[in-house]
Amino acid sequence: SFINYARLPQEEVSDSCIFSVVPELKVLPLVAVFFDKRSYQDYGYKLSKIGQGHYLGKYWDLYAWPILDYDSPDGEVKEAVLIATDVSKRVEGELERKQLFAALAHDIRNPLLGIKNTLDMVLKGVLGDIQPPRLKSILTSFQKSNYGLLLMLSNIIDVYKHESSPDIYRFKPA
Repeated sequence: SFINYARLPQEEVSDSCIFSVVPELKVLPLVAVFFDKRSYQDYGYKLSKIGQGHYLGKYWDLYAWPILDYDSPDGEVKEAVLIATDVSKRVEGELERKQLFAALAHDIRNPLLGIKNTLDMVLKGVLGDIQPPRLKSILTSFQKSNYGLLLMLSNIIDVYKHESSPDIYRFKPA
């Protein structure tokens, strides 16, 4: 994917330093792969520039881990493997989903709460007696319906909150 997005010949990318191909890449976490001999993961990393001035707005899951030289006395890192997976569609879907649930939480819940509070006051008689008496049963039906909508909306938002914190796999040396 990097080669396609960078619009560079594969030989040029294969023989290049990763930071010349992907200038926006964070240097320190990848340097730590070499010096600390530990893996690195970054989920939903946004890159705006790849290669020689080619701009894009893509999201990547990055995984890097060291390859140790067991022939050296200290088991030094001789190279590292970096895998980048294009997850743009997933991240953009998550962003759209967040916007939808923010709208549900704010733009729909607030008017429903306002209606609930108003109906509660009217049915308690704060604004006076309800005339004709049949109107009270109609307003009670509205109140039950409104309560059902608020409960359903709260359940949807709770499910979203539960699903929006997915399990992230953390790789450890073994």
